[in-house]
Amino acid sequence: MSNFISPEVAVIPAAGKGTRFLPSTKATPKELHPLLNTPLLHHSLKELKEAGVKEVIIVNHPDKKGLNRYFESHSELKKHVSKNSDLVKALDSIDDLPKVIFVYQTEQKGLAHAISCAESVLNGRDFFVLLPDEIFFKDAKGKNPSEALLESFRDSRNSCVSLLEVPKDKVSSYGVVKFNKKSSTNESDSLSKVEITDIIEKPKVSEAPSNLILPGRYLFKNKILECIRKTPVDKNGEVKLTDSMVLLSKEEPLIGIVTDCPRFDGGSVLGFLKANVYAALKDPKLSKDFESYLKSLL
Repeated sequence: MSNFISPEVAVIPAAGKGTRFLPSTKATPKELHPLLNTPLLHHSLKELKEAGVKEVIIVNHPDKKGLNRYFESHSELKKHVSKNSDLVKALDSIDDLPKVIFVYQTEQKGLAHAISCAESVLNGRDFFVLLPDEIFFKDAKGKNPSEALLESFRDSRNSCVSLLEVPKDKVSSYGVVKFNKKSSTNESDSLSKVEITDIIEKPKVSEAPSNLILPGRYLFKNKILECIRKTPVDKNGEVKLTDSMVLLSKEEPLIGIVTDCPRFDGGSVLGFLKANVYAALKDPKLSKDFESYLKSLL
């Protein structure tokens, strides 16, 4: 296995309009909404860096100029806050993120289409895909979901995706996988692994093949782009990533990794609020006072 090349590039689709957060998203991209004082996009890039990613391709929309501005030079602002070491450190953390390259999706044609917009920059490389409004925190072992995917990819050399177990009555809101059970080749790996054979979008509870859903973390061999090109456009004019993944699973193994990482839907107001509460209670500088405040409300 000495010829293994660890994937060091990722794609983040970020061209959506974020309509569930209007009117805020009229001016501020959803990806820049803060998890405490750190934008969701920054939080995502940090996760990818921990998985060894050095370059991130952000699929943007031309109207969302705020995403570009976040990564522009901030020397004047840094000079302004130079006497506050904590603020300087906060600004420096942007420079510590992986290199960012922007490409553009001008029409909303589905997640698979968004990923295909990055094909020329990917240049044949295997790559992560991360949805920034799916907010994850590390599991009990200090591992984030992208790191877990990298371990599986290194072990099997197969495309792999994170899976999340949800209550059976919630499956109709997600893409739900059908699978064959798969034993890990690594005896120390406590993650549950399955081989995905089909994906059903938003099934009725009675028709759901499982209660394992796709929560927005993927590590694909470059072959997925070939499958995207073969994927028919649906009745809404979109190319769905789940359809492309099913095509991929027919040609080679597609592995699902069941994650124990705490996860929140940052694309909904309630999920975003819950994520911030969780983050505040985990923050050593905030947790004591914030917990006291919450108890006072109850």
